Amino acid sequence: MRFFINILFFITFISYSQDSLNNLLERSTKHSIPFISVEQLKAHQQNFLLLDAREWEEFHISHLQNALWVGYKNFSAEEIQQQIKNKETPIVVYCSLGIRSEKIGEQLKKLGYNNIQNLYGGIFEWKNKGYPVFNNQEQITEKVHAFNKRWGKWLHNAEKLGYNNIQNLYGGIFEWKNKGYPVFNNQEQITEKVHAFNKRWGKWLHNAEKVYE
Repeated sequence: MRFFINILFFITFISYSQDSLNNLLERSTKHSIPFISVEQLKAHQQNFLLLDAREWEEFHISHLQNALWVGYKNFSAEEIQQQIKNKETPIVVYCSLGIRSEKIGEQLKKLGYNNIQNLYGGIFEWKNKGYPVFNNQEQITEKVHAFNKRWGKWLHNAEKLGYNNIQNLYGGIFEWKNKGYPVFNNQEQITEKVHAFNKRWGKWLHNAEKVYE
């Protein structure tokens, strides 16, 4: 009985997630670039040129195999036209979920490329379906940049990196210096000076020459 309950819960969870993703993309895209599903792309991947419309740090962690990084904030129309001469090339552009990639797809369309599709659910949905992603050495990896907490909730089947791959140094530079570890000045020379910020905070700095200016 418990087995069937677990199966029912899993099916319900997947259905809810898909409906929620549908709602997200319905709200966040204009459908200006036709979608292609991850299943369709997987079945015919060799027929498409894949363009990654995320930032470099996202692409560097993982990407679809043989994808060409074009970026988002630093997207260059000039570079694209140098790299892709044939405007009839079948292109699939993707990002984390399919939102940024639509905007890049629109720019490609303005440049005269007329065979563009947008990957529905992006690399998140691709990885959620168990399809492989590759690191900067073109080796299969479980790591995917999750972009931020809001978007990262749509990534279920990967080791999330990015926003949650940050740790806060307990006690900061004050505690570091209090333990006797070295600090460096702007000439990269070891120094005993540490800016104490203000007198209230400076009381926590014990093992340094305090500077307030």
